[in-house]
Order: sequence, then C-alpha cells, then structure tokens
Amino acid sequence: MINQLHPIRSASKTLPPIATGAVAAAIFIADTVTEADIPVGVFYVAVLLMAARFCRARRLIIAAAGCVVLTLLSYFLSAPAAPDAPGLINLLVSIGAIGVTALLVVQGQSAAETLREQASLLGLSHDAIFVRDVHDRITYWNRGAESLFGWTSDEAVGNLCHQLMQTTFPAPLERINAELLRSSGWEGELIHTKRDGTQVAVASRWALQRDGRGDPVAILETNNDITERQRAEEALRESERRYKSIFRTAGVSIWEEDFSLIKAAIDELKAQGVEDFRTYFAGHPEFVVECACLAKVVDVNDATIELFKAQSKNQLLDSLNAVFTPDTMDAFAAELIAVAEERSLFSAETTLQTLTGDKLTVLFAITFPPGPSKLDRVLVTVTDITERKRAEEALRENEEKWRGVFEHNPTMYFMIGAARTVLSVNPYGAEQLGYAVDELVGESALKIFHEADRAEAQRNMTRCLDELEKVVSWELRKLRKSGEVLWVRETARAMLMKGMPVILIVCEDITERKRAEYLAGQVFESSPDAISMVGKDHRYRRANPVYERLWGMSVQMCIGKHVADLLGAAVFEQTIKPHLDRCFEGEEVRYTEWFTTALGRRYLAMSYTPLRMNSNHIEAALVVVRDLTDHILISEALRTAQAELARVNRVTTMGQLTASIAHEVSQPITATVANAQAALRWLGGRPPNVEEVRHALDEIVKSSNRAGDVIGRIRALVKKAPPRKDRFDLNEAVRDVIVLTRSEVLRHSVSLQAELARDLAPVSGDRILLQQVLLNLIMNAVEAMSGTTDGKLNLRISTETETDGGVRVAVCDCGPGLDPQSLDRVFDAFYTTKPDGMGMGLAICRSLVEAHGGRLWASANQPRGAVFQFTLPPESDETASAPRAS
Repeated sequence: MINQLHPIRSASKTLPPIATGAVAAAIFIADTVTEADIPVGVFYVAVLLMAARFCRARRLIIAAAGCVVLTLLSYFLSAPAAPDAPGLINLLVSIGAIGVTALLVVQGQSAAETLREQASLLGLSHDAIFVRDVHDRITYWNRGAESLFGWTSDEAVGNLCHQLMQTTFPAPLERINAELLRSSGWEGELIHTKRDGTQVAVASRWALQRDGRGDPVAILETNNDITERQRAEEALRESERRYKSIFRTAGVSIWEEDFSLIKAAIDELKAQGVEDFRTYFAGHPEFVVECACLAKVVDVNDATIELFKAQSKNQLLDSLNAVFTPDTMDAFAAELIAVAEERSLFSAETTLQTLTGDKLTVLFAITFPPGPSKLDRVLVTVTDITERKRAEEALRENEEKWRGVFEHNPTMYFMIGAARTVLSVNPYGAEQLGYAVDELVGESALKIFHEADRAEAQRNMTRCLDELEKVVSWELRKLRKSGEVLWVRETARAMLMKGMPVILIVCEDITERKRAEYLAGQVFESSPDAISMVGKDHRYRRANPVYERLWGMSVQMCIGKHVADLLGAAVFEQTIKPHLDRCFEGEEVRYTEWFTTALGRRYLAMSYTPLRMNSNHIEAALVVVRDLTDHILISEALRTAQAELARVNRVTTMGQLTASIAHEVSQPITATVANAQAALRWLGGRPPNVEEVRHALDEIVKSSNRAGDVIGRIRALVKKAPPRKDRFDLNEAVRDVIVLTRSEVLRHSVSLQAELARDLAPVSGDRILLQQVLLNLIMNAVEAMSGTTDGKLNLRISTETETDGGVRVAVCDCGPGLDPQSLDRVFDAFYTTKPDGMGMGLAICRSLVEAHGGRLWASANQPRGAVFQFTLPPESDETASAPRAS
C-alpha cells in the first residue's frame, strides 16, 4: 500500500501551487466583474492560506503583495468614475484582511520552522523517535527510526504504528494507555517487528502531548534498541546461574572471600612508601597474621563443607584461622605479595587443616578482578592433593630407589631402541664391558656381542619387538672392549615408551657359572664314581660312563629307564625307593650296601642329594655311587689283623697279671677248702649241725662261682672272637676290669678309687675291646706309679655323661707324669718310655676307641701324674654290625 501511495504523494507536491493560482485568478475575476457591496478581496485570505502550505515566509509575503495588487487592480478596473465610500471601505477591508492574514501566516510559519528545526534535531538522534496522534497514526518518523526499523519517513508516516510494526506489549495495551493518560508518560520494553521481518527489543518511553484545554493531541515515542543489552543481560544471568551451579556443585572446594580490608591495609603501606613487600612481610610477620584475620569468608560451597569436615557452612564463615596451620602463613604471605603487585592470578601449595585437626596438602588458586578493584569478591579454589602428594612422594621414592638400583646395582641394565641402538646403559653394565657409558649410548647393540652370536642376538631382539610385553631370555657371549669373552644371561621385555618401542634388558654375568658347568660336566663325565640324576618318577635322566662299567648297560640305554629295571624290583622296593623318597622330601641320604652288579658282588656307598633347579621345589636326586668293595675287604683284613694284635696285647697284659690272677683264683679255692673242712666237722658232730653245714655249703658255692667268674673274665679277654657291637653297661664293664686288676693294684700299694656316674647311659660297642683299653690304661698307671716313693699313690677311675649325651672315662694317676713334648707321640706305634716295652699298647687303644667313634687323649694331672681319657658317642638307633662280605 505504501508503494502505491508514493506516486500520489509525488504529484501532490505540484498540484497545490496550481490550485492556489487558479483560486487567486477566480477571486480576481469575481472581484473585478462583481458589483456587490461586499469586499470580495477578503477571499484572498484563502489564497494565502493555501500558499502557506508550500511557501515559506518570503514567498508568502510576495504572494500577499500580489493579492493586494490584484485587489487594487480589481478596484480600479471596476470602480466608478467617482470613488464612493463603500467601495473604498471594501478595498481597505480586503487589503487589511490580506495583510493580517499574511502576518498571521508568517508568524505561524516561523513557529512551524522552529518546530521543524527541533524536529530536525530529533532526526539527528540515534534513538528511534516517532510521533503518533491519539489514533496511533504516525505523524513523524526520524532517521533513527528509519535506521532501526527499516521504513523511510514517507513510508511510515500516516500508518498505524502498532499495526505497521506488529508490536508485542508487556501488558494489555488498554492498561498501558490508561497509565499514559493518567501520568502523561510510560516506560517499558516492547518487541517490534522490523521491515525485514526480524524482531527487535526496545526500551520505549512515551510522552503524551496535550493542547491548551488539556486534551491529548499527540504521543512522542522514543525507542532504544536493547536487543544486545538483553542478550548480554541474559548471558549474564545465564553466567550467574552457571556460576552458582558450579559454585554449589563443583567437586573442588571454592571459597568466596572479601579482601577489601587487606587491600586497604596494603594500599596504606604503599602510601607509606613500602615497595619491597617480600622483604617487608618477612620482617613483619605480625602484619601477615593480622591480614589473615582481616580476610572475610563470604561463602563456601558444599565440597568445602565436606572437605574440611564442617557440620554447617557457618562454621567456616567465621575466620580463615580455623583452617590455617603454621605452615600456611608462608603461602599466605606470598598471596599478599600477589595482591600488592596487583596480579590477576596466584596459586600455591600449602598445608591446611580440617575442623577435626586432620592435615591436608592443598593446591589453592586465586583469581583477582581486573583493573582497580576493592577486592571485595575474590574466588579461591582449593584442591585436595594430599593423596596426590603421597603418590608423588611414593613415586619420587620409587624413582630414587629404581634410579639407585639402575645406577648402583651390580647388574647390567640396557635399554635398546627399535633400531637396535643402545639408548641407555647403567654404569655397572658399561664398566663390566670395559666401556664408559657415553661410549655405548647411541652405538649398535650388536657390536658388543660375540661375532658368532650376533645373528642370534638380532633374532632375539626382533622377537621381543614382535611380542611386546612378553619376557624373553637367552644366553649368549658378549665381548669386552679388551676382546675378552663374557658369557651373559639376558632377560628382556619390549614395551612402548612415549609411543616408541624399546627393549629393556637385564644382563647377568654367567661366565663363572658357565665355567663351573663346564668343569662340572667334566667332573660328571670323568669321575671315577658312578653319578646319575634320578627324577621323582624314579627314572634316570642322566648318567656318566661309569654306569656302563658298573651295571653293564650303555649310558644311552640307562636314560629314561626305571631304577627297578636296572637293579631289580626287590632291591628297588626294599632298599633304593625308601632312601630316594627321603631324598625327595629334602633329606640328604647316605648309606652303604652290598649289591649284585655286572662286576659281581660289590659293596657300594650310595649318596642321594636333592636337586632344586630354579626354586625350592625338588625336581630330582643326584645319585653318587662309590665302589668300596676293595676298601672294605682291605679294611676287614686290617680289622682282623688289628684284632689279632689286640688279642696278643691282651694275652701279654694277662701275662703281666699272672700273680694277680693266681691270687684272685686262690682266694675262692682256699675259701672253698676251708668251708668244706668246716662242713665235715659239723657233720661229724652228735647230733650233726645241719644249719652250719648248709651255711658252709652255700659259702663253697659262692667261692666256686667267684672263681668261675674270674676264670670267665680271663677267658673273655684272651679268647679269639670277632668284633661285636652290643649295647652294654659301661660302669659294669669298668667294675669287671677293676676286679681283675685289684691284686696287682694292692701289690704296688696303690689306692684305687672308682667314681662311676649314676644313671650312666648304655653304650654301643665291643665290650671286650673297650675293657682291653681300660685294662691297658690301668696297668700303665700302676707301672708308672711303681717307681714313685714320694707320697701316697692314688689311682682314680671315673665315668661321666658328656653334654652331647656321650660318656667319658678317665684314668688319673699320681706318678711322674708325661713329658709335655712327648704328649703327641705317646699314641704313636712303637713309641715307648719303658725299657722293655713294645710301644704298641696305647696305639692299639687309640685305634680301638676311634673305631667306636670316640677319642683318646692324655694330659697332665695336678699336682702330678697323668690323666688318660677317652670318650664314646651317644648310643645310636642303628646297632648293625660292620658289613661283611658274603
């Protein structure tokens, strides 16, 4: 519609002047030809009024003058020859009306011009301003409105504003108009639709214009575009909502604090000339403490309440001192320095405490408002890093530990890159190869391998890289810088470090192990003993060549064969298996036994040692078999010869005891004769004394038995019998020897004392041989004291229990004693101090005692004499006799 009205409005600009001229011409004609008594010229007022619509003051005065000229011209053209009064009056009235009208129109135009100038000022405003009448029809539209809404003034004027801009009101229009009429003004926010269809939010101010009677005539509406402001305000409100939501629900502790008093205190210091705040705070710690009290806690979030174990928010709003510790003051002083230096951000680590006293390691950050600010609203975020610090500390300790392990551990560590170059090596590893660390880093890892092993090393590294995270081990030779070969066992695993594959290698020097394995192999193969490894399945895993000679079967055939298949099922079940089972339980087993082998009946010493390869788990037994057949036969022959020699020694000793033996035998015989004679006398009595006879006969029996015991002891000592191993009472054996030597002891005026221990444990051995030892020692002691005339001659024989459960026998005399220099020789064969001695007695005694697992030695007695002592071990469970060949 606006586009259709535009041509009409353009035509209306040319029609008014034409119409005005036409009206002026019509009035002139009417005034000239009419003879009415009325002043027709007064109608020129209409011409002036019409001209006022398109003429300014100057042209309007010209138009008024023209109208006066036309009035005068009409008067003269129509006046009679003699002017009359009415005609003259009409002329004057017409001219006066034209003049008054022109004056009023000019004045009105002047006022209108003033209004137009004021309106042009409104046109310069950036605000959208338009005027509408009481019917909401637009009468004025400034440039700001054109710019904002998109319609030109010509397009907008004459339209109903609310229809044109499709206005959305915040309240019903009737209520807004009522408010406008009541207060002559209204302010609010409206939403207009622009020419391009988009909506714009405006802050609208309405001013009501009234006429002289107070009736409303127009409304001046001023509109400011607040779309961006509304967006900003909405964004601000949204930001505020987000902030409150974040503040309330954030997982970290957030404090809102008021630092205005702190800011004022620091500003006062600046006014006093303080510039170096770091030095000032260090020298005035009381100022820092005071500032801690000046900080006000405005608000805290829920995470803060939970972190600091508060019951409510109010417990944390009192003061920061509730959560500060002495360690916090250093960080707070640094925070004050940041305030003084007007930084925008500050962060630090420090220690705080909960309301229950628990220590927290925290990272706190403060954001200060930009530009000049009172710092009355400062946000402080506190992040609990206690666990992280502990983890970091543990990580540091772990790194230091592993760095120490890497740098100082006597194990070689290598890190190899994908290109097979050395990325890192520890000092020990480089030193073991004769290099410095810098000499190896960056070099090919293959160059330190023996030339013959480099291909294998290359394959092993490739395997590691192909199978990341898998542990791979190998044993190869490396070369020292000097060219010396070094056997190593390497355990490697490839992994990704910063996205790049690397191989971590732990290298162990096994040169000595390899040498030991070589030597062990040589010993294993060349040992004169039969050596084998038997698994827990009782099958041979390895055997040396001696097995072939001993069992008549090749080594290859032995491997994998069951022990029972080689030695026989009976021997395996009765002898071999029990001992092997003990070995597999962890016990080291040794025993000897006669076995039938390919070489015949052989006496073998068997040794079973448990083998633990890589753990405490026993996997096999090391079996060592030594052929002792020749040794045992020689030993038996030696024992036989030794027994004969001991018997000769006993017979010789008994020869020395002939007088004592005769005395010991003659005593019971003499007593027997006397008792027999007494019995005959008692029988010859009238009546016979039967009781006395019976008593005499009892004595005869006792004397006969005593004589028989003496003869039995003598026979036992001198008879030829094989060695035995019996369990017997040592004290009883000592008493028997004392009985045999009693006469010899008394003959030499020797006082014999027997101090035999009570509850002495039985011993295991050959009673006769041990009695021979004691008999020799007693006789030697008596002979040693026979040539002594100084003082009383005492001979003491004692037994006692040793701490290990064994027994000890001591023969102490008070003779001349032994030469200290000859103490070690008295037990040597053929060494004697007697003029007629053979030097075999003590040597035989020592061999007999040692054969029983004991020890015989001599020492000086106090104040004079000698002490001969021998010990016997505790009685064992095994009392088997010595092995004998079948």
